[in-house]
Amino acid sequence: MRSVQADIRKEQLALDGEQRVQHARERDEQAALKRAQDEASAPQRAADDARNAQAYEDKQRQHQLDQAQRAAEAPQRSANAQAYQQKQQQHALDQAQRGISPSQAAANSQAYDQKQGDFQRKLNEARQQGAQKAQERVEKQQTFEKKQADAAQHKADVEARQKQAAEKAEQKRQDQLKEQQQLEEQQKQQQQQQ
Repeated sequence: MRSVQADIRKEQLALDGEQRVQHARERDEQAALKRAQDEASAPQRAADDARNAQAYEDKQRQHQLDQAQRAAEAPQRSANAQAYQQKQQQHALDQAQRGISPSQAAANSQAYDQKQGDFQRKLNEARQQGAQKAQERVEKQQTFEKKQADAAQHKADVEARQKQAAEKAEQKRQDQLKEQQQLEEQQKQQQQQQ
């Protein structure tokens, strides 16, 4: 048994060795394929990297330009804010000279806002009425077109029935003519037989 076990062990070691060699070969092949793919995609990756780097540099330059422009506009913004403050002060002075108290100014502002709100409400109502009338016009147009189509269909049906009636009348007349001819022939035959 020991001899058989030793033989089995040798065979097992040989098989394990072959498997390790096979696995190593497969790993090497996979690594070679991966290297080949990497080498094949290297130009594309390099182009993508260059494009990304260029885009990053463009964004950085644009950011610097934006910052420079904001810095250049800072004095103008400051001047605008100061001018606005002066206009507000001048407006308050003008109202004070006209004898308009802050409470009166607030009431005037509220009345103006009320008028604006009323105007906006009326404008919205007019728009809604216009949209509703437009919808009604569309519905009336559709109803008219449906009536026109129904009338045309009715006319076609009447004409078809009239044509059918005329054909039946013509058929009936021809049948009567045939019957009359048959009667006349029968009468002739009877007269000849007599």
